[in-house]
Amino acid sequence: MFEPQFTYTDKIVNYIAEIASAKEVISNAKIIPLYDTQLKQEALIRSSHYSTSIEGNPLNLDEVETLIKNNQEPTTKAEQEVLNYFNVLNHLDQYSDEIIIATQFYQYIKI
Repeated sequence: MFEPQFTYTDKIVNYIAEIASAKEVISNAKIIPLYDTQLKQEALIRSSHYSTSIEGNPLNLDEVETLIKNNQEPTTKAEQEVLNYFNVLNHLDQYSDEIIIATQFYQYIKI
């Protein structure tokens, strides 16, 4: 089993409390549905770009944004990689439900 090698300090605990507090404020904030959709789309585009660029994808943020927003057909391996990543992120909630069900089933039959 993984056992992290660190110690909780007052500073770390305070940061965690601040993050939890900020998360609560954000989670309970009322966002106009139009902005909610736009913010989610922008976050998915940026996540797709930055996550694939870490792995060496050469497309810049503007290219990724154009590719996704214009629903372009990929013409390169780099474009296909970004679109695949974007599609996975876009359907993550659906996949997570399936994973939970599969995990519960596995735990059931393992007994």
